[in-house]
This record gives sequence, structure tokens and C-alpha cells, in this order.
Amino acid sequence: MVEDVVTTGGALLASCRLLRANGARVDSVVCAIDREQGGRENLAAEALELYAALTRRDL
Repeated sequence: MVEDVVTTGGALLASCRLLRANGARVDSVVCAIDREQGGRENLAAEALELYAALTRRDL
């Protein structure tokens, strides 16, 4: 899964759940910016690893 900005991860979680329900294997998310507002933790709770090019601290 690819996303531009991750905040809480809510939209990503919904998409990943839908994909998984239809048989897709989703285990990673790539984003340009992690806003560091709980998204990484929320994704990890559903076995999704987040890879971010930048974080809020980097900016």
C-alpha cells in the first residue's frame, strides 16, 4: 500500500482491511511523510509495517 501522508492511519487501515478481506496479502505501507501522530502504532497493531521517507521530526 502507498500513501502520501500518514497521520492516524485510519484510511490506510480501512483500505488494507478491505484488500485482506478479498484475499490480498498486505503487510507493509510506504508513505512520503509520517506525521508521527499514532499511525505507525495503529498500523503495527494490525501487523502492518510502515516505511516513511520522512517524519515530522525530519521536517
